[in-house]
Amino acid sequence: MNHSRLFQMLSSYVDGELDGEERLLMENHIQECRECERRVAELAAITQDVRSIASVSLPASFASDVLRAIRVSADESKGWILAEFMARRILVGLSLVVLLAFGFTSLTKTDPPVTVERYLRGETSDSSESQILMNGGEISRDDVLLAAVSKH
Repeated sequence: MNHSRLFQMLSSYVDGELDGEERLLMENHIQECRECERRVAELAAITQDVRSIASVSLPASFASDVLRAIRVSADESKGWILAEFMARRILVGLSLVVLLAFGFTSLTKTDPPVTVERYLRGETSDSSESQILMNGGEISRDDVLLAAVSKH
């Protein structure tokens, strides 16, 4: 048998699961291979530790106590899930209100009209609207384009 196959069988050897011929083959290999000898010692220590832990006794009510704790935890999380759901709904609603209010004020906000009278009263304005109105009263295509470009 090759070394990798024997190395895989070490756990079965430590657990006493090999038949007579395989066990004898493994014992001969362990005497010759230091790596497998170290691995057998590690596995034996692990097996001993697991067996010592298994001797811990649990109270008779352990299973029911665990189930009760799970139920209590589930009930508590249901309350938080509802609170989180409501908080998300409120946050979305408030966001919509803010967006609608901003949109409404943007639509209803009007710039005061620029008229020739304001200009004649001495109120100066550098806006494109004033320039168009002061061009002799006629609005050309270039004036409209200038007003559209200067707005943005």
